[in-house]
Amino acid sequence: MDRSDAAAFLLDKDRLAYCDMIDVLRSEERTEITFLSDDGMLIRHPCSTYMAASFSSSCSWIDPFIISARLVVSHGQGLSDYLCSMGLEQGEPCYLFVYEGDRIGKDYSSIRPLGPEHAEMAAEAYGHEVGYIRERIDAGRLWGIFSGAELAGFGGFHSEGAMGMLEILPRYRRMGCGRLMESFLIDKALSEGHMAYCNVYRSNEASISLQRHLGLAASGMLTSWLWKDA
Repeated sequence: MDRSDAAAFLLDKDRLAYCDMIDVLRSEERTEITFLSDDGMLIRHPCSTYMAASFSSSCSWIDPFIISARLVVSHGQGLSDYLCSMGLEQGEPCYLFVYEGDRIGKDYSSIRPLGPEHAEMAAEAYGHEVGYIRERIDAGRLWGIFSGAELAGFGGFHSEGAMGMLEILPRYRRMGCGRLMESFLIDKALSEGHMAYCNVYRSNEASISLQRHLGLAASGMLTSWLWKDA
């Protein structure tokens, strides 16, 4: 089965639950279909992240691939539990939110790409390693929203394609900056032919509220990020 057929297969299964995998299969030519059967699917993104989905109660099909997996996006709690039993560490489960409407089309004149001079501030505000933030800046996938010359917040796309890293600095919160920033990201994704989606920790009530305000639909299936220490 080629990438197009695999994307169509997942679309028939559940377009919301597997939207990240569908988008990668449609848009990334270097994506590898590592495993596909009636039991499950495993694909490898060019950034080396594995995306896994199990379609049955048995998850043992994934056993041969765990030895080389360092980072896995798991769809469904059953598969996540199984991967934990195999020695992977699990982060907080996420809701997968997907935008299915037309472009929003706001005034984005206050938004421009972040430069390397913003990397340390963004990493501190977002709570992530500065190396990853620099990589996203260098890739041209992280933007800032500015009030004059002052950075008010930022957001962008993770290496696997999800919207994220959205952070509004304290003095600019509750002013609509988060809605504007995510609207920009949604329109950017759609203009590039991608699905606009994001993973939101189930405890992040503020972000969940933002997704609902912008009209994103939530999948009924939780996703989890799991990793293995080197």
